Amino acid sequence: MRVGNNPNRTDILDGYAPIVLGVITHLPNLDGYHERRFEVVKACLESMRINAGGKDFQIMVWDNGSTPALTRWLKRSYQPDYLMLSDNVGKSIARASMVRMLPPKTIVGISDDDMWFYPGWLDAHLEILHTYPRVGTVSGWPVRTQF
Repeated sequence: MRVGNNPNRTDILDGYAPIVLGVITHLPNLDGYHERRFEVVKACLESMRINAGGKDFQIMVWDNGSTPALTRWLKRSYQPDYLMLSDNVGKSIARASMVRMLPPKTIVGISDDDMWFYPGWLDAHLEILHTYPRVGTVSGWPVRTQF
């Protein structure tokens, strides 16, 4: 039986920022092919945060069953606003789950965990969204060479 009232019932939640930047990570082991992948994932996440500029955004990371070393770094050092630790459910299920948990008006940016983000990358994407308000998707293009 419940006695009393919830003391937080009149509180207003801030909720999600208008922009949520998401990355789906996966580092199954630190051997062979994946030997240097931990550094790649770290560079991806750090460049995304640093080079997004001073916009109001939050970072969401969905980790698909990575090594304890990566999950420890995510929790202790990187500290995203939202961190989902799961078994490896695959990239498409993780991506769909991330989008479904956000309010409809949220601008969602989702990336692989092996991308390098250049300074001003977020402003360039937002400029397209604001120039063409009826556009549904803006896609960045990986660049293989630095100019």
